[in-house]
Parts: sequence; structure tokens; C-alpha cells
Amino acid sequence: MRPNRITALLNAMLMAILVSFLAACDKDDNSTQPDDKDEALKLMVFSDFHFMHPDLLINDGKAFEEYNAEECKLLIESKYLLDAAIARIKAERPAVVIVCGDMTKDGEQIGHEYVAEVFGRLEKETGAKVLVVPGNHDISNPKSFYYDGDKVLRAKSISETEFARIYAACGYEKAVERRGTSLDYMAYPAENIAFIGVDSNEKNTSEKLMVSGGLTEEQVEWITKMARKAHADGRYVLMSMHHNLVDFYDNAQMIRGDDIANAKYEYDNAELIDDLCAAGIDIVFSGHSHMHSITSATRSSHTIYSVVTSSLVNLPLAYRSVTIDHDGKLTIASDNLQNCKIPGVADLKAEGDKHWRNLSAYYMKTAADKAWGAAEGILKYSLGFEDRDELEAFLKERFEGVFYTFLTRTSEGNEHLYTPQENYEAADKSIEGLLEFFDEKGITESLDTVLNLIFGTSLDEVHSTFSAFFHSAYFNNLGNDPVMPDDALEIQLTNQ
Repeated sequence: MRPNRITALLNAMLMAILVSFLAACDKDDNSTQPDDKDEALKLMVFSDFHFMHPDLLINDGKAFEEYNAEECKLLIESKYLLDAAIARIKAERPAVVIVCGDMTKDGEQIGHEYVAEVFGRLEKETGAKVLVVPGNHDISNPKSFYYDGDKVLRAKSISETEFARIYAACGYEKAVERRGTSLDYMAYPAENIAFIGVDSNEKNTSEKLMVSGGLTEEQVEWITKMARKAHADGRYVLMSMHHNLVDFYDNAQMIRGDDIANAKYEYDNAELIDDLCAAGIDIVFSGHSHMHSITSATRSSHTIYSVVTSSLVNLPLAYRSVTIDHDGKLTIASDNLQNCKIPGVADLKAEGDKHWRNLSAYYMKTAADKAWGAAEGILKYSLGFEDRDELEAFLKERFEGVFYTFLTRTSEGNEHLYTPQENYEAADKSIEGLLEFFDEKGITESLDTVLNLIFGTSLDEVHSTFSAFFHSAYFNNLGNDPVMPDDALEIQLTNQ
């Protein structure tokens, strides 16, 4: 063989080796899809970033302090928490990232554009496909403000059309199907997976941020059509919306009704669950309530799981890690960002805990305001409270600790094995203490009469209702007692 042919052959071999090496490097750096067909697909689920763009706080002062006294979120820290979430995604390298709404503090365009740019860079650097649904804070929000000392200044919010444009790369431009011009869409983010994202929000008005949400019968008809299409293609279906599908403790709709996806108009939530089960939907990822819990409902032998992921601006700063193997076995685990380092915050967990305590105090203040406004005479002359401040002090002494415990425990979720019996007994003891207080004042009988006349109930029935509520809040895990970790949860998805 002549030297030039030997040289050409060596060059070709070296080129082949180099191309193979570069391809391998490219796969390691940018591809998140499993190379081995037996390897499970990895996803991560986040919700409620409530990212507050730093430019929105022109000068700290009364305006922002009053706003966050009610919200009680780690808003100043939200940029760093978003950075920490992105760093965790890069470390864990999922193929898909699902975000269940409330990307921004209050729908500010400046915040949305920042978050969308972050998601875009993430996909370019890791190959992870980010899929979003809107939250109730994200669109046409009347609370979109800049804060400048004592003043609030209007910040531009965005419309539904602008949301789809800004997050085009996060599901909308690659959608297999989209329901008209709505924000409902279906995407195929992985070989055997379909993702159905729907807008469960009521439309905000120029005066009011709407908290409640739900789905219409028309939406569910479209979801059913999409699920059948995906199943016909041999795909497992994951669904997401902002609001929660299933009560995650007894009487949740009575006490936290705005968090549950009450179906809209003449379509009720029982029908919604029936129809989603009939459509073969196995799992719905959501956020909104800033709780961390998994519950389920079963209809005609089909079980649907409602997976609620808590907020990244409230403890426990949690997210979900999900794997799906090629036989459709889905496994859920939870982790959090409590150990991330935030500039100017010595102890992130302590800072987050302070916000839960502030929220508990805020609710006691609100309860005192409402009660005094509605029944000042009874509170003064029957119960002996001199003024509204004395009533608030009474509520703080007896119930603030119970409410704080409820907030922190239910936000942590099912997988944290605290002592539910002690928490439940403490809550029930507070209710019993209130009944004893009524006895001491000699008004139990008259209160019973009023309750029967107005509400058709009694003090004993009210006690029983709240007792059941606290019991299920602390013991709930898919209806099982005692508590079991979410990390042990496995769901078998269906693709037909």
C-alpha cells in the first residue's frame, strides 16, 4: 500500500474516532434521554416559584412590608431560590421539568421574561424540556406593582396571548395539539410520554386577583380526546394544572375551597373526577395551595392521583423527582432546597419559619377583625371582651400555635414522619378549650340555638367536623392511617 493511501486510511480512522468521541461528549453534555432502553425516564416537578424580579423593589418600605405581611413568602430570596432550583436540575439532569404555575410574584412581564429566559438557557445547556401551565398569579394580575418606600407603582402584567408567546419554548410552540387559542395544550416531550397541560384559572379582573379555579366540561372533553389520541400512540399520559384536583384532607373544600379544582359552572368536581378517570388519566400534577401532599380518588376501578407540590418561596422549599420506566411504573420522591446558600440569609430554614409564624399571626388578626365587625355586641356583652384588641390577644393565645403547626405540617407533606397524634391532640384540645370557655360564660345553650336556627348544626357537630379535619390533615396519606412516606409511592400508568 502506497504511503498516501496509508496516510488517508489513518486520517479516516482518526476522523471516525474523533466523531465518535465528540458524539459521546455531546450526549453526555446535552442529552437527557436515556441511552439504554431499560433506563427510566427522569422528570422533576416544581411549582409556585413566585419569582419577584429585583427591579420591582425600588426601595424597601411600608408598601412592600404591608404586601408581604399578608403573602408571607420568601420573595426577596426568590431569585436565589430560582437559581438554586436550576442548579439542582442541572445536577440531576432530568429529561423533563414540569412547572405547575405561578412563575411570578404577580404576573409582572419583567418577571415572566426573566423566568422564560432562564428556562430557555436550561434547555440549551442540558436538553431538559421545560413544560409550564399558568397559575392564578401569572396573567392580568391587578397586583402587579413596583414598590418604592410608601408607594406602589403599576407594573405591566401580561395577557394569555403574551403568556403563550413568552413561554413558547416551554410547551406551546412544540405542542402536538392546542385547544384553540386557550392555554390548554398537549406535547410529546419523550418517546413514550404525553403531557397535557391545562389552564384551571378563573380570569382575574382589574380589581381582584381570583384565587379559585376549575375546569369546564368543554375542557375535559378536549382532555379526554387528547388522552385517547396519546394512548392510541402507545404513550403514558401526565396531566398538569395549577389547582388541586382532590381534597387532601377532610373538609378541605370547606376550609380551603379555593385550592380545590371545583369544576366550573354547572359541572361539579365529582363529575370532573369521574370523567378524568373514564378518560384514563392516572395522575395530575398541581401546586397553588403551597402544601405538599398526594391524594387519590377511585372510580370504577380506575384510580387517579392528585400530586400537589409545595411552593419554592415557602418552607419546606420542596420539589418532586419522578421516574417512569418503560413498563409505565412511575415512582415519586421528594427533596428540598433548604440547604442552599442565600446571600444575606444566615439560616434559610429559620427565615422561612419566620414567614409561617407571621402568616399565623396575620390570620389571627384577620379573624379578630371579621368577628368584631360581625358580632361586636355578642363578643362584648356575652363573652366579655372589652375591645377588638383583647379578642385578638385571646385568639393568638389559644389558636396561633395550632394554626402555625397546621401550616408547617401540611406544607411538609405526607413523607415527613413527624408525630401526627400529638399534633392532632393539640388541635383538638384547643377546640375543646373554646367549648369550655363558652361553658364558663354560660352561653353554650344559646350558641347551640343560634347555630341550629342559622346553620342547622350544633356545637358538638362543629367540634366533630373540625376534629375530623385536623385528624385527616395530620394522618392523611392516600386515605391510609398511619402515615407512609411519599417516597415509597409507586403508580402504574396506563397507556390504553
